[in-house]
Amino acid sequence: MAYNTHHVEIIWHIYIAARKMNIPLYKVIPGLITQWEKMYIIAQFGAATESLTKATVDGNLEEGVQFIGQCQGLINDIPNVNDLVQRIVREAMDASLHSYDAFHRGEKK
Repeated sequence: MAYNTHHVEIIWHIYIAARKMNIPLYKVIPGLITQWEKMYIIAQFGAATESLTKATVDGNLEEGVQFIGQCQGLINDIPNVNDLVQRIVREAMDASLHSYDAFHRGEKK
């Protein structure tokens, strides 16, 4: 396999990821030789580690990256803890009463 700058960059990211996880380089090299595809995936994660740490650990959302899914669009407000707990209890009681009523009327969900 001919190495180009892309391969060198991948190897560098694998080295950085291994260092951050305290994995000795002698344990990584056999993987580079025998399981290039798997090591490539680790390199991609290693390249993202710094950006993920900036956002999730340091709270730097300007320079960092977060894993945010579809649920982000479902957030309409940010209540305080008391309001959130009261809302959860109220919604649970409403759901329980609805289920109780449906059960006694013989309805299926």
